[in-house]
Amino acid sequence: MMDSNQMPDGWLKSKICDIATVSGGKRLPKGEILSEINTDHPYIRVANMKEKGLVLENILYVPNSAIESIKKYKIFATDLYISVAGTLGMVGEIPKELSGANLTENANRISEIKCNKTFLLYVLRSNLVQKYIEREKTISAQPKLALTRIKNFHIPIPPLKEQQKIAAILSSVDEAIEKTEQIIEQTETVKKGLMQQLLTKGIGHTEFKDSPIGEIPSSWELVSIDELFDIEGGMSFSRAQLSDQGYPYLHYGDIHASPKQYISTQDFDTIPRINIDESKIKTRAIVKVGDIVLSDASEDMEGVGRYIVIRDSNKEDIVSGLHTIALKDTSHMLDNSYKEYAFQSIFLKKQFRRIATGATVYGISKGNVKKLIVPVPPKDEQIEIAKSFLELDTKIAYERSKLPRLQEVKQGLMQQLLTGKVRVSIDEGEEVLP
Repeated sequence: MMDSNQMPDGWLKSKICDIATVSGGKRLPKGEILSEINTDHPYIRVANMKEKGLVLENILYVPNSAIESIKKYKIFATDLYISVAGTLGMVGEIPKELSGANLTENANRISEIKCNKTFLLYVLRSNLVQKYIEREKTISAQPKLALTRIKNFHIPIPPLKEQQKIAAILSSVDEAIEKTEQIIEQTETVKKGLMQQLLTKGIGHTEFKDSPIGEIPSSWELVSIDELFDIEGGMSFSRAQLSDQGYPYLHYGDIHASPKQYISTQDFDTIPRINIDESKIKTRAIVKVGDIVLSDASEDMEGVGRYIVIRDSNKEDIVSGLHTIALKDTSHMLDNSYKEYAFQSIFLKKQFRRIATGATVYGISKGNVKKLIVPVPPKDEQIEIAKSFLELDTKIAYERSKLPRLQEVKQGLMQQLLTGKVRVSIDEGEEVLP
């Protein structure tokens, strides 16, 4: 925490208890359980608290039989909350629709705030406090932060108008981040809808035919995967054998972690390599441009059939690795750009789910994969379909590329402004947010 001797002119070092009231929440009485039925008495749990605020989708409610016993432990839109058990130090505001909700015993209510609430929110989320929380947490099976600890946190407090302007500056960056995330989400929603349309109905078709996988355009063919590709297993190496030199090594973890459906030379720095003699690399596991690498294992059904297309390799051999199936293009019936989307159609997803086996981890086998049926449009239509998706992917990638920079700007501003290392100027008569 900041030393009082380091305080900028006009700033004070205050305990939280000097500028606000800190109080605990309350658990339900013994024998009572929360309800999914709306009783008009929402109950805010740590499970609802995330880095950016409350998640409203999984709110539970206090049963009518328990309302009277915990009615004094409510939190309001004028307050802040801070989690004090489990995941410590999550801080946020209460939306108006949850004002008056009951608060879990695993969080504290910060009320009667005598400084700018948004300024205090940013201070509590900053490293000034979060590092202190990390040091102060009780070491146990479930970390716990005592109420007295929070009351005695020391934080820097500038004059009110500085608080307001700092809060306004940081809020504007958060708004830019939120707007960017919304654009990404909206574009992904458009892409998802367009994919199910174009990958099943194509472009401009008026005549359709029934098929074993559903109705498809009359000019499309149905081809099994083993007619399109040679199907090979990957090579398994231990983590100890991986390095930053040698052959790019693509294993199932890389496939599931990638936000893209392809890999190119610019991605090689993000995946491990296998540094072994060429003679020990099995030819069947080497994938080239236009080949597909499938993950054969997934922790959830949504990830079954996740895959990567080799877009370019700069003539490097890429090794299909642990828990993967290599689909090596032999037919050239699918355009390379179309491959990046073809397996995401509802036709293929249903088939992948049908062949998946397992309870906690789902697996697919080469023998089952080769039987899958792929709808194949004419090549020129494949190219047009892929072009439509590529435009959306380019927009998504551009917006995603802005987020790290915006986060970096925000962290830098928090470090500079909340400590007074950089002072904001307040002009006489300047209007700032309350």
